[in-house]
Amino acid sequence: MHGKGTYFYRNGRKYEGQWVAGYKQGHGVFTWPNGDSYEGDFHLDKCNGISYFLLFTRVGIFFKP
Repeated sequence: MHGKGTYFYRNGRKYEGQWVAGYKQGHGVFTWPNGDSYEGDFHLDKCNGISYFLLFTRVGIFFKP
């Protein structure tokens, strides 16, 4: 996979963003089935650099820069 695209994992997770040679690379959003999400940069499939992490709980939404 190369360029911009969305991948839906069997376990309900989703990645939408940039791909290079099959790796999450560049800016993207990774979302878990419970609604938690990571938005930021990726390098070789790993979170990297400046990012935002949103946590959804029973109490509310928490934002962690």
